[in-house]
Amino acid sequence: INIKDTFSADLVLFLVSPLIPIFIFNFPFAKIFIGDGGAYILGCIISLATITISENNNEVNPFFSFLIILYPLYECVRSFVRRLINSKRFDWPDNSHLHSVLYQWFVSKKFQPKTANPIASFTILTFVLILNIWGIINFDDRNNLILGCIVFIIFYEVLIKFSKKELKI
Repeated sequence: INIKDTFSADLVLFLVSPLIPIFIFNFPFAKIFIGDGGAYILGCIISLATITISENNNEVNPFFSFLIILYPLYECVRSFVRRLINSKRFDWPDNSHLHSVLYQWFVSKKFQPKTANPIASFTILTFVLILNIWGIINFDDRNNLILGCIVFIIFYEVLIKFSKKELKI
């Protein structure tokens, strides 16, 4: 991407730089816990950065921003709908999120819990990274960005259904 928008570049650098040590020192064994509040702030930072890039650069399709934030957005909306359908409280935690289901699946395959959590995280992060690379490569191609969104949703649903079927939950 050849973007002459220094404001967006500076904003991304300013917002992302403090997060780098958290990722370096936190993976794979979660020594720093950012909690729900930290996760929400992180989501806001990523959302703000991607939306700012799209808004300030006409050549960047708005679906680029949507694709970049799709995993946390889809996870949140899916959880909301799941809890609504099952008459569950929205403010209580559950083990039906993708990372929780994958963690349970890895534990069921005889991985130690201390190892299963980073492997589940790595599995999700690998797919999200591939999705983000797809978005960066196709930042100006609406159809390919929409295709990336569709592929993500199908992959997410197949992965969670397969894992739950194996776990019998």
